Amino acid sequence: MGDCCDVSGRGGFATVMATLLLSIGWALNAAAIGTCRFVTVDGLRDTDQADQTLVTAFGMYTFQGTDIYGSSYCYLIEYTTFSSNLPFWTDPKMNSARITGGTAAFMTFCCMIFCWCALCCGCLKIKGVRRALAFFSLLGCALAGCMFLVNNSNFCAMNACSFSMGGGLVIGAMLAYVAAGVLFCAAPDDELGEDILPPQVTATSTAIPTTNPEAGTVTIEKTELADGTVTTKKTTVNADGSQTVEETTETPMYDAKV
Repeated sequence: MGDCCDVSGRGGFATVMATLLLSIGWALNAAAIGTCRFVTVDGLRDTDQADQTLVTAFGMYTFQGTDIYGSSYCYLIEYTTFSSNLPFWTDPKMNSARITGGTAAFMTFCCMIFCWCALCCGCLKIKGVRRALAFFSLLGCALAGCMFLVNNSNFCAMNACSFSMGGGLVIGAMLAYVAAGVLFCAAPDDELGEDILPPQVTATSTAIPTTNPEAGTVTIEKTELADGTVTTKKTTVNADGSQTVEETTETPMYDAKV
C-alpha cells in the first residue's frame, strides 16, 4: 500500500478522474430526478387551479406550469387536484423509472463518498476495490437509463410527451458513469503502488570443477602479522590423496639494550 493521499502517477490521476466523473454522474442523475422538465407536453390546462395553470412539462414528482400571467414555475402534484393525478402516480412505467432512477442515485452517492474517502486511505490502490467500483458505476448507468421508461408510459402516451432537459441530464449521467467505470478498470496497477509481490530472484549455483592435486605437491603459505611474527603453513599431498599440514611460527628477535 502506498502513502496516505498519494495519488501520484498515471494510475493515481486515473482514479481521481474516475471519482470526479462518478460525482458528476450522481449530480446529473439527482438533477434528472428532481427536475420538473423531464419531458414536455403540448400543454394541458389544469382547470382545477384557480389561475388556470397550463402544464407544459413534468418530471418524476413535479409539474411545470405556466399561469395566465405567463409566469412559469414547478409545483408538487400532491398539493393540487389535477385531474390526472391518479394515473401519474399509478402508471407502472412511471413508478419503475422512479425506482430505478432513485436506486442509481443512492448507489452512486454511496460509491462517491467512499471514493473520496478512499483516496486518502489508499483503498483505491487495491485492484479488487476498483473493479467493484467499476461494476457499480456501470450498473448505475443501466439503472439511470431505465428512467427513459417515462417516455414510454401510458401517462406520457395520453399527453404527447417529447424529449426535454431531464432526458439530457440522464444521458449526461450515463456517459459520466461509463467513463468512471472505464477509468476504474484501466488505472495502471504499477503506477498505483499495487500490492504486487516483488519480482522473484532465482538463485542459480554453478558447479566449478575441481582437480585433485598430484601426489607430492607441496604448497607453502606465509602470513606476516603486525608484530613481525611470520606463520608458515606447509601442505603436502600424500600418495593416497591425504594431506599433511605443518605450521611453524617465527618470532622476531630484538636486540637487548643494556
